[in-house]
Amino acid sequence: MACEAIQRGAQRIVAVDQDRRLVSTARTNLALVAASRTPAPEVTVVQQEVLRWLHAGQDPQREGFELIYADPPYRAGLYQPLMQALMSGHWLRPEGLLLLECATNVTPQVMPGWQLLQERRYGSTTILVLNRP
Repeated sequence: MACEAIQRGAQRIVAVDQDRRLVSTARTNLALVAASRTPAPEVTVVQQEVLRWLHAGQDPQREGFELIYADPPYRAGLYQPLMQALMSGHWLRPEGLLLLECATNVTPQVMPGWQLLQERRYGSTTILVLNRP
């Protein structure tokens, strides 16, 4: 998803994952795609558990993101804590969107403070498009 965002003109990408192998692959792929753009976007890849990273507030620019795409392990129970951390930490700009990828048969409940704009199903995967009203 981050590679696609770069192709569509994103100027800054932050990718967070705790798996060392996935982080290595993300760094390589994002660097290759970013190098194809002029000017190249700022790309940061962080190896850390996402809730820990969000609670630590380690994003140095911290103005909030226009788009946050989250694809946690479907059955890990991270959707509610993730929505809460994003909301309480003001990680999303007022006009920004949160895209949550989940299993179609286990869509998470939308927390108060978030508004469901769209729900798109792609076979066994669903994308919830949310914003803060």
